[in-house]
Amino acid sequence: MRCDGVGPVGYTILRAGRDGRLTERAAMGREVGTAIRSVLTSSLFLSIFLIAAGAHAQEKAAPGQRAYDPAREVALRGTVQSYTAASETPPLGARLMVQTSSGAVEVQAGSGKLLQFHHLSFAAGDSVQIIGESVPYGGGTIFLVRVIQKGGQSVAVRSAKGMPLMPGGAGNGRASGQAVQQGGPR
Repeated sequence: MRCDGVGPVGYTILRAGRDGRLTERAAMGREVGTAIRSVLTSSLFLSIFLIAAGAHAQEKAAPGQRAYDPAREVALRGTVQSYTAASETPPLGARLMVQTSSGAVEVQAGSGKLLQFHHLSFAAGDSVQIIGESVPYGGGTIFLVRVIQKGGQSVAVRSAKGMPLMPGGAGNGRASGQAVQQGGPR
């Protein structure tokens, strides 16, 4: 049994339940219900589009920067001039200034917490070997480290595709960076 009320916005539905009693429920008119469905559908599609666009944007380098490319990796040797475990200026993370035979190089060494997890710290005068790539950043360049070695210990701070590794990765309670080599050079 159904009884429509008067008014352009809504109507009332009367239904008989199993026990024979009538129950009343207010419902929206077709126009309002259609408009709400249209807005919700549009919002859903817009959300999906924005999520997909955001994921795609993360794969690309920021304007004026090029993406990390393992084919352009080089190895540097030098002496640490200064070390900051947590730089307050972008790019954030561990930052070293390394004196090489061709001059001073600003080095971004990934997460300071990852280095700490692997018991790797730096002080002025430490000798280091670094594998990574020099990329444009701001008005100059910065060297993005993929693997850093001090003494007999090497730690990967970026994936092979250049993505920074973080401590506690993969939810296993361990750091996602890998100790690449223990012991002296071979």
